[in-house]
Amino acid sequence: MGPRVGIPELGQPDRLRSDGNLRRRYAAEVVRRRTVNGTFAAKVHRKQYAPFLDNAEGAELFQGARFIHLYRRDLLGQAISRHIATLTGRWGPGDTATTAVQSNPDFFDNDAIARNVMALAQEDANWRLFFAQNGIAPLVMTYEELVADTVRCLRRIADAFALDLPTRDLDYAEPRVARPDAEPSRSAIREAFLRAHQRFTPAGWYTPSLEHESPHLTQPSPPPGAERKGPARSAGR
Repeated sequence: MGPRVGIPELGQPDRLRSDGNLRRRYAAEVVRRRTVNGTFAAKVHRKQYAPFLDNAEGAELFQGARFIHLYRRDLLGQAISRHIATLTGRWGPGDTATTAVQSNPDFFDNDAIARNVMALAQEDANWRLFFAQNGIAPLVMTYEELVADTVRCLRRIADAFALDLPTRDLDYAEPRVARPDAEPSRSAIREAFLRAHQRFTPAGWYTPSLEHESPHLTQPSPPPGAERKGPARSAGR
């Protein structure tokens, strides 16, 4: 990272956490390089914000900013995706590994997936607290909406923030990437996780179809011996 932005000190990971002047230099350089038509945008995960931007330099960077709260309705699906990315090193739509690849990946590690579920839920809760504490009403958007109709979501952003963009700039789509043969399907990983953790089956038995991170829903057959019933009622204890 350091050579790309002309700041060699970034090669020392701990410096960015402890050196406010270095954070300010890095932020200024990123804004300079990534500002297009007068607009700077950045995707920031909570685990990135907390150690590097929850400080005076972050406050300077975000003064007058507008926020988009992008979250995923399917929390378990998100946890499975993060688990697979951690094992394979693939964090984007392509097949290039950008972090270390596990030599013997355990895709069905239910404990690791459960930890991801808890971590992601906490990260989203922390963002909601951040918005509340700072009086921010973000533009709210879901991952499922973004996948289903990317162009519509881009138009929502442009309209909400009064961005004057040519129509052609909104025609964007990411190619689907085939799952490697050695990698199990997300639905198989989900089913194994639910067999280990699920305590009851809700009415309808609806589960997301995750083979291609699709937001659409499917309705599998109910578990053996289960009967379709009406809405569940809580029993007094």
